[in-house]
Amino acid sequence: MATLSYEEKCQVLSSTLLRACESDEALRTLARLCRERHCKDGEIIFMRRDPPKEVYVIVRGGVRFTRYNEAGDQMLSGEEFAGYWFGELSMMTRNGRSHDAECIGDAVLLTLSKADFEYLLSINDFARIVLARTAKRLHYYFDQMENSLLLSVSGRLAQRLLDIVRQNQHSRTVKVSQEDLGRMIGATRQSVGRILTGWAKEGVVQTCYGRIEVIDTQRLRGLASPGGFCAGNLRARPASGRATRSLW
Repeated sequence: MATLSYEEKCQVLSSTLLRACESDEALRTLARLCRERHCKDGEIIFMRRDPPKEVYVIVRGGVRFTRYNEAGDQMLSGEEFAGYWFGELSMMTRNGRSHDAECIGDAVLLTLSKADFEYLLSINDFARIVLARTAKRLHYYFDQMENSLLLSVSGRLAQRLLDIVRQNQHSRTVKVSQEDLGRMIGATRQSVGRILTGWAKEGVVQTCYGRIEVIDTQRLRGLASPGGFCAGNLRARPASGRATRSLW
């Protein structure tokens, strides 16, 4: 089984969390402390409410984050791929994991133990970057909460597609099933299918088996705005620009 060299670890880390480092001290220390973990498709990395023991960065493959409500319905919070860091929030709050984490395909992760993570927080450059990342993630969660209150199902679907395109470095191919999209936005697969069919007829997206091609990002942004275009009436103008009060 191939392992990453020290130089390869530095390259991965410098292109993700530590690309904003003002010095290379944190990068060198982190690369030395990180351990490599190989996971099989479908392997569970951790379960919801597990005590936090490690922080992770995805080198290859992907990770799916899910949780279940009291009725046993699964909610898909997201799927992340190479370059994504996760696990630091519960480490900092000392609470149990908030989601189940499962590998998508055969994956390679870099892991950082709890003791090493806490040691690195004493390095100012590393602590600054972790805090900045935490703040950015919290803003993203605030946006998601606001969208759930202000946007229709079609608006939430449009916003999630735009989020995935951005996370995939602006690739317009979204490799997510309609069922998983429904789990992400709190809607049924049938509702997602009806909306996508309407958008496909209007040239906003093109649907294929197991993936969606985003054709017109500008109109998709209009759909993702509160009071934006209706799914079946894309030619209609959006409601006049009334300011929306932010929740925070």
